[in-house]
This record gives sequence, structure tokens and C-alpha cells, in this order.
Amino acid sequence: MQALCTGLQVTCSAQSVMQVLCPGRQEQEQVTGGACRERDASAVHRVQEQVTGGACRERDASAVHRVQEQVTGGACRERDASAVHRVQEQVTGGACRERDASAVHRVQEQVTGGACRERDASAVHRVQEQVTDGACRERDASAVHRVQEQVTGGACRERDASAVHRVQEQVTGGACRERDASAVHRVQEQVTGGACRERDASAVHRVQEQVTGGACRERDASAVHRVQEQVTGGACRERDASAVHRVQEQVTDGACRERDASAVHRVQEQVTDGACRERDASAVHRVQEQVTDGACRERDASAVHRVQEQVTGSACRERDASAVH
Repeated sequence: MQALCTGLQVTCSAQSVMQVLCPGRQEQEQVTGGACRERDASAVHRVQEQVTGGACRERDASAVHRVQEQVTGGACRERDASAVHRVQEQVTGGACRERDASAVHRVQEQVTGGACRERDASAVHRVQEQVTDGACRERDASAVHRVQEQVTGGACRERDASAVHRVQEQVTGGACRERDASAVHRVQEQVTGGACRERDASAVHRVQEQVTGGACRERDASAVHRVQEQVTGGACRERDASAVHRVQEQVTDGACRERDASAVHRVQEQVTDGACRERDASAVHRVQEQVTDGACRERDASAVHRVQEQVTGSACRERDASAVH
């Protein structure tokens, strides 16, 4: 770690960055002005990224993975070059991406001109993506999950495509974020323009939300519960006040939502004026989100994961700083 930190001082000399990184599992990112991203500095992983000016990204440099990326000028990305995986990407000029060409997976991507992406074509999953002109993405078509996305208005980030997690992020123009796509959870978020959020799509829960324009919310579509809501007018709804669940919502003028306040879950949301959302505060997860004015998101703060994000103003992201990641 000392050698790693020393090397990083050349490219990421900011004292604040080093203070965060060197002590242990910490992730600091600077997303504008060619600043460096430091991501997931645990004993397992070391990630340093430079996202502007053609600088290189180093991602997941553990014994298992080594990732180097070049994101501008048509340069190549090398991602996950372990014995299991070999990834080479070309992100401009319509060139192809080859991702995860192991015996299990074969991924070929074409990211411009409306070409198709084929991702994770194993026996378990088949993914076909079309990323321009409003084309659809089909993602994670296993027996457990089926995800179809519409992703126009900005380029995508794909993060942590292990067997446990699949993270895809789209941070501009109201594009989608996908987070923690394990067998337990499937998280897809659309944070601008009234797009939909899909949250916790396990066998127990299915959550789809539309937060503007009076669109519908679908929440907790398990065999036990089915919730469809229409969310304009600022009035309060109380739904499913059994011993298991207590739901109170106020969706306009910055009012609070309380959803699923059982012993397992506690959900409090504040969806306007940059207020905080707290979602799924069980012993396993603690989620706090701040979606406006560059406020922070905290997602999945269990013993396994800790995620803190700052999505505007070059603020820092902290992602998955557990002992595992």
C-alpha cells in the first residue's frame, strides 16, 4: 500500500486525496478538470481514474484484476486483464469493445452509430444493447432477472461487473444508473426528467418509480404486496398499515415518505429541494440519498458495502469500500 500511495502521489498529489486513500478502504473521485479518481482502495482493490484529457484510468488493480482505461481520443481501454478475463475497449469512432472474453463470457460492443452491444452471453445471461437513437438495452436476461432499458442522453459507465454485482451508471441527461444487481437486489435509477427508478427487484420486492408528472409508482410487487401509486397533488397516502408494513407518503413540496417501516425495512424519502432519502434501513442495508444540489448519496451501508456518492460539482464518490471491495 505504501508503494501504491507513493506512486499515486505523482498523478494525484492532492493531500486530501492521499489522506483518504492510504489509510485503507476509501474511495475518492474528482470527475471534472482532469482530476484523479481514487476508487476502492481496500487491500483487495486499488482504483485510480483520470477521466478527462485522455488520461488513463486504473481500475481494480488487485491480484485478480488489472484495469487501465483511456477514455478520450479513441484510445483503448483495457479492463479486467486477469487470467479469467481480458477486456479491450475502443470508445470512440464506432470501434468495437471486447469485454470479458473468458470461457464463460464473450462481450462485443459497438458504442456509436446505434450499433448493438452484446454483453455477457453466457448460459446464464444474454445481453443485447443499443445505446443511441433511443434504442433499447436488454440486460441480465437470466431466469431471475430481465432488464430492459432506454438510455439516451448521455454515455454510460459500467462498474463492477462481477458475478455478485453489476453496476452501470449514466450520469448525464437523465440516463440510468444500475447498482447492485446481485441475486438479492437489482437497482436501476433514473434521476432526471421524471424517468423511472427500479429498486430492489428481488423475488420479494419489485420497485419501479416515476417521480414527476404524476407518473405511476410500482412498489413491492411480490406475492404478498402490489402497490401502484399516482403521486401528484401533494396529498398523503397511507398504504398497507399492517403489522409488517407502514406506508405514509407525501410526494410534493418536499414532504416525507415513509414506506415499509417493518422490523426489516425503514424507508424515509424526501424528493424535493435536495432533501434526503432513506431507503431500506434494515440490519443489512442503510440507504441515504441526496439527489439535488450535489448532495451525497449513501447506498447499501451494510457490513459488506458502504457507498457514498457526490454527483455534482466534482464532489467525491465513495463506492463499495468494504473489506470485499
